[in-house]
Amino acid sequence: MLNSLNLSTNVPYLTKLNVARCTGLLTLDLSHCTRLRELDAEQSRLNSIVFPKDSVIEKLYLPRTLTQLELVN
Repeated sequence: MLNSLNLSTNVPYLTKLNVARCTGLLTLDLSHCTRLRELDAEQSRLNSIVFPKDSVIEKLYLPRTLTQLELVN
């Protein structure tokens, strides 16, 4: 079971992330993933996602448990 995911400055070229059905993951900090275009988090238990400033997100698949979403462009 995935409980934590560290996406630090070591992943600047990540464009797609799939954490669907990762029920142990509650928060996700994507603030360093400046090239992320697609996130699939359906059926996860995420309640908080932090996106990078000036994000280039094109597709989002979000869970029903999400309580706050903020995209700054």
